Amino acid sequence: MTLNRVLIYLYVLIGLVPYLETTDKIHIQTFYLSILNVISISLIISKIGLRTTINSLLSSIGKSPAIFYFVFIAFCLLSLFQSYNLIQSYIKLTEIHTQFLSFLILLYLLSTIDNLIKFFSNTIVILACVELASTFIPYFNDIIKFGSPVNRSLEYRGVTGSVNILSFLLLMKLPFFFYLGLKANKYRWLYIILITFSFYSITVINQTRSAILLSILVIVFMFFVFIYNSYAEKNNQYLNRFNLFKVLIFPAILVVLLSNIQSSAFNITESVQSRISSIDVNEYSTNSRIRYFSQAINSIFNKPLGVGFGNWQIESVKADSQNIKSYIVPYHVHNDFLELSAEISLLGAIAYYMVILTVFLFLLQKIITSIKNKNPLEYELLFFVSLGIYLIDSMVNFPGGRVLQQINLIFIIAVLVNLYKFKKI
Repeated sequence: MTLNRVLIYLYVLIGLVPYLETTDKIHIQTFYLSILNVISISLIISKIGLRTTINSLLSSIGKSPAIFYFVFIAFCLLSLFQSYNLIQSYIKLTEIHTQFLSFLILLYLLSTIDNLIKFFSNTIVILACVELASTFIPYFNDIIKFGSPVNRSLEYRGVTGSVNILSFLLLMKLPFFFYLGLKANKYRWLYIILITFSFYSITVINQTRSAILLSILVIVFMFFVFIYNSYAEKNNQYLNRFNLFKVLIFPAILVVLLSNIQSSAFNITESVQSRISSIDVNEYSTNSRIRYFSQAINSIFNKPLGVGFGNWQIESVKADSQNIKSYIVPYHVHNDFLELSAEISLLGAIAYYMVILTVFLFLLQKIITSIKNKNPLEYELLFFVSLGIYLIDSMVNFPGGRVLQQINLIFIIAVLVNLYKFKKI
């Protein structure tokens, strides 16, 4: 099964695909995925045969997340009748079809992995190391070269394409690092380092305000979860107060101190407190999002069948024409649900979100059952929080338009489908 593991890593490490002189990685990453899909299917066929491969892929389509994904694609196709620009719709359809096939392939590949939880845990550690290295190297280079970091430099986006993307990708991994850091005696120091560097990247280097607020909420929430677990698992020594301090509280305190030191030393970057206090409904970023939301809602009411998949970037220019300055155009609604509703109808957007919500609500049911039975909350809770972070991100940003974030999402869903043995409907 070594080959299958390699193929999985080739999917999840898509962020390492270079820009190749393009301004955005989306199209290069889609091209890379298309080639990887062909290679993966060819290798699977050579190993298990054509008929078995087809049966495996068809079996995957019968599971609830894949069914809703398929329905979502159907709505995307139907929206072509409403499309202003068919070429743009075809480009977006290529991305979605490529990602859907990647999802089916990952469902099969992950079904062949023994000890899936261990494999997943190792994979997110590798991903975090790659992501952190890609942002800390240019960050330290700037300090050495210029004497200080550049405030929210584009270079700090690392392998992700955006500092905001990087922040949320790291944030989605934090619940697992907290849990693994408490559980692991031998390698606890490794997870404390990962937590500290991740939190530093989110709050000090990237300064993504929504991610900073969510980081604080996640830390508080996980603290109370672990307190609950300490009562549910009275015989486990790893849930003592000292370990909770080392894994949850110490990294946060250290990063806040380092943030204030950096702010004082370099005088061009904001401390964590300053960054959070800068949130204001009258501030440009917040105000523009509210305006985009309103424009999308108006479009949904006026054109309930949508404006065509991938066509919001055209419609948005018309909707925001009175507010556009210089070369700044809306492009995205900064809310995937509203954007998809405006493009392919409300039902189409619901179909997309049901891909996530079927798994999300399944995990919620397991959490409720565990609490009723007074059992500790473990991976079902960690995956629930991670998917919750993605859902919140999709309400204020546009991860649905980012290939890297979509691959991370379908990787998590594919792991869950195999881990909890989702059955065909």
